[in-house]
Amino acid sequence: MVPFEETPRLRNPDNGFIVTANNRIMSAAYPHYLSMDYWPDFRGRRVVERLRDLSRATVDDMASIHADRISILAQQLVPALVKLTPTTDLGKRALELLRTWNCSMDSDLVQPTIYSAIFTEVFKQVSTPLVGEKLTAEAMNGMDRGGPAHLRGLRVIFGKAIEAGDTSLLPDGETWDSVLTSALEAAIAWLRDRLGDDTNAWTWGTLHRTQHAHTLLPIAADYADLLNPPSVECGGDSDTPQQGAFAPGKPFTLYSTSVARYVYDLADWNNSWWVVPLGSSGHPGSPHYADQMQHWSQVSMYPMLYDGDRIRADAETTQELRPA
Repeated sequence: MVPFEETPRLRNPDNGFIVTANNRIMSAAYPHYLSMDYWPDFRGRRVVERLRDLSRATVDDMASIHADRISILAQQLVPALVKLTPTTDLGKRALELLRTWNCSMDSDLVQPTIYSAIFTEVFKQVSTPLVGEKLTAEAMNGMDRGGPAHLRGLRVIFGKAIEAGDTSLLPDGETWDSVLTSALEAAIAWLRDRLGDDTNAWTWGTLHRTQHAHTLLPIAADYADLLNPPSVECGGDSDTPQQGAFAPGKPFTLYSTSVARYVYDLADWNNSWWVVPLGSSGHPGSPHYADQMQHWSQVSMYPMLYDGDRIRADAETTQELRPA
């Protein structure tokens, strides 16, 4: 047990805000064990970057942070990629596109697709000599916690090693240039086979989509169209504030996302906003079962009302519960 007075805490910080995004919030000097199951700190760092210069935050400011898709890991990897010398015309075209990219994982851009395909190949080519084909395959296809999640955390180490030119993780004789060149060629071949030769068709939203499967589907397959909400494209990835993680071995279907998004205005509660991935009803037959999907995928929001008179005026239906 961690003594209560020694649990992590931060009260009225000088910078005026507190950030957590599933990342480790205490330094290695913290004396007590809390967990080993943390996400990398990229999302938290990006939120801090967005908040640092805000003096009077607005609802729109907060909503735009929910929608932020800048990848710090891409910022580490892309400078090394654009120095490569591809051997194919498609490879050259891909790197030209990356040179103009601001590292935002937008669903209508092709650069996030190119970057994600390359980094998936980097993961495979570097991890396999380290831990073997079996564990690498488990990590790439796994969506659960435990070993696969910890192994996927190697991507943080890869980014830092590429920036520093540290080749200690690589097989003898390999350099990051040789690994990245091989990964680039493999990724471009995969994208060409999957999406064709026209790079304009390689938009992130084409591949980075939801694929909800209702829990009852195994015993109610005939009702799949009713139970499963429609697939929608999404921006972001596991390293951006608009979270949209995918298993590298199942490119690039979402398996973990930013779920309910809220913005609260403490000076005017009726100016608060929200959105959820599906809808406000859990009943597949309800018109509100999945009617928020498009808004959620575009990171737009709905009013969250607190005033009783306004709630009653805007209510579509009411339900009254009376004791027997």
